[in-house]
Amino acid sequence: MDFFTAAPTAPFGVAALVLVGLVLLEAIGLLLALNPSALLDDLIPHVENDGAVDGLLGWLHVGRVPVLVLLLVLLTGFSLGGYGVQWISLNLLGDYLSGTLASLAAVPLGFLSVRWFGTALGRLVPHDESSAVSEASFIGRGGLITGGIARHGMAAQTLVKDHHGRSHYLMVEPDRDGDQFAIGTPIIIVAKQGAFFRGIRDPQIQPILKPPLS
Repeated sequence: MDFFTAAPTAPFGVAALVLVGLVLLEAIGLLLALNPSALLDDLIPHVENDGAVDGLLGWLHVGRVPVLVLLLVLLTGFSLGGYGVQWISLNLLGDYLSGTLASLAAVPLGFLSVRWFGTALGRLVPHDESSAVSEASFIGRGGLITGGIARHGMAAQTLVKDHHGRSHYLMVEPDRDGDQFAIGTPIIIVAKQGAFFRGIRDPQIQPILKPPLS
């Protein structure tokens, strides 16, 4: 137990605690009919015309695997890699490396974990859930409320298809005060404000009781 509570291993214990916290946050979000991982994906900007940045993000599978999942893998690789580095140092050198030095050694292990496990996860995660499109492209597109009730100041999960026909889950709240959208309400995205999109009821489509499977 002293190994896990020693000061030189503290950064890896903190990473493990953040990992647990993110898992709990996702679980609570699902209980509240929210989708924290989809919201995080929507906050990641889509970079265009930058080969170096696009190459790095592609190498890390950003856009093919939900960002929250990649973050969890990164934290897991960093934490386990750091503990491994300190265990090897303790057994070979008789003492710990400094926390900073061990962290520097563990960071590449975390990114390599994202690369390696992201490849496998990319085959398991449906590609139509990718959010690697411009947020502006959603403006004017129709959507369907699939989780929660959208009202002023409270966004609800909404299924929207991009111009490739791929499905995205956005957090949308009514653009007009007093409007309220229940599950199954068809809407039109009209703006992006902060972390959420804003929408109006689609007058040409009748609400349905149960949203279709994507």
